[in-house]
Parts: sequence; structure tokens; C-alpha cells
Amino acid sequence: MGKVNVKQLENGQIVDNVEIGFLTNVGLRREHNEDNYYVFDPDGCDCQTRGMLFAVADGMGGHAAGETASRIAVETLRQYYTNGSGEDVKSGLLQCIEEANTRIFSQAQTSPTLKGMGTTLTVAVLDKTTLSLGQIGDSRAYLIREGEISQLTDDHSLVAEQIRQGILTEEEAANHPARNIITRALGTKETVEADFNSCPLEANDRVLVCSDGLHGVLSDAEIKQISVTAPDAPTACEQLIASANEGGGPDNITVILVHIRPIRPFWKRLLGWT
Repeated sequence: MGKVNVKQLENGQIVDNVEIGFLTNVGLRREHNEDNYYVFDPDGCDCQTRGMLFAVADGMGGHAAGETASRIAVETLRQYYTNGSGEDVKSGLLQCIEEANTRIFSQAQTSPTLKGMGTTLTVAVLDKTTLSLGQIGDSRAYLIREGEISQLTDDHSLVAEQIRQGILTEEEAANHPARNIITRALGTKETVEADFNSCPLEANDRVLVCSDGLHGVLSDAEIKQISVTAPDAPTACEQLIASANEGGGPDNITVILVHIRPIRPFWKRLLGWT
């Protein structure tokens, strides 16, 4: 395994110059948390050659079904990440997503209470300076750079498709009665088509992956403001979830924030200066 410097934080970790915060919360109106997330274990795999993998899955189906679907998705990711055979990132991620879909769909056929269960999945791999993304559903990935925030993934939802077709405006979609209807999910059909894209990252970039319990309550501007003003990534996750709950907390909330911290000059590191 390649040597990495790891510092454990409460609700987070720093691996070399990458600071990661992660947190999930049931919200204020749900009895159970059907969200799941995955953050790579730097002690369990060579992240220098495999990259750093993190993901958010938002389950659906009611009772234990949604939680089961999202758990299967992140467990499949964990197995892919720790036991990968060295395929390129795109092929590996898409194969993993297909495998997760097969597992969830098959499990759903075993019990009436699981019938129709599914989950969103937004999965990211940070490999040196390249971010690769696989996407199903309406969980999201954002890039925050130089005071601007941009959405890196497309929502697979009814209103998002109508926005892209020019049928609805962003403002009309925000309060549309069908805004929670998604058009693609893992496990609801025998096959699934995932989106894939990649982009270069720069020093001081932040990547945020979240379920709709966050972006459905907070505006992009609010998400950006909290993410860049919090003292560190774990605190930002705490503050983002607190703000979503202050806004009513209608759904489960899961957040992963990854900060590519600028590397300090050698002489500052030597003297212990920030």
C-alpha cells in the first residue's frame, strides 16, 4: 500500500492535503434514516493508486425498504473499492453501479415489503487532480471554486427534465407538486443507465455530495456560503445539516464535503506554520 498521511477528525479525516467531512441526519419529519453514505478507508485500500471514493445514496420504498436499498448500494461500492481488479475508473464505476442495481432488484423480489425499493446514488472518485462522477437519481455533486458553486450532476427527476426541455423554470420547479418524482433509480428496474462525467480539480476546490434533504431545503448560495466560511469540512457538514433542519428538515439529510487544501510551502511545514 502507498504511504499516506492520515489524521482522524470527528465526522471527518484528512488524508495528505485532502480534508473530508461527512455526516447524516434523520431530519425532523422522518422516523427512519433511509440515507447511506460511503467514504473510503485510507487504511483499507491504496488510495494513491485507486483514488479516493465517496458516495451518497438516498433510499426509497418505505419502512425498511429504502434503507435496505441504499445499504446494498454502498456495500457494493465498498467491495468494488477494496477488491477492485485495476480497471479504469469509468468502466469500474459503471460496472459497480450495474452490479448494485442487480443486487437491489433481486433482493426486492424476495419479499412483498421490499417490492419496488430503490435508491439514488451519487458516487465520486478523486484520483490525484481528476474527479470522476457516477450518477443515478436526484442526489447531487457540487463544485465550489473561487466563490462560485456549480452543480456537477444532472438530476434524474421529472421537474429537472422539464427544466432542461424549457417547460418549467427553476422558480416554478422549486414548488412543483411533482418535484420529488425521480425518473431513474437503482433497483427499481432490471437494468439501469448511469451518467458518468469527469472534471479537473484545483487547489482550494471543494466538492460537496448530498441527498435532496439538503439541496431541497437550502439554496445553492446558502450551501456555498456555509461550505466556505466554516472553519473545516466536518464543521461545515454539521452547519449544513443544522441549517436544513432549521428550514423544516422534511427529509433525511446526508452531506460529504471534500476540500482540496492548498499545500503549504516546505519551510512553513517545517516550522509548523499554517
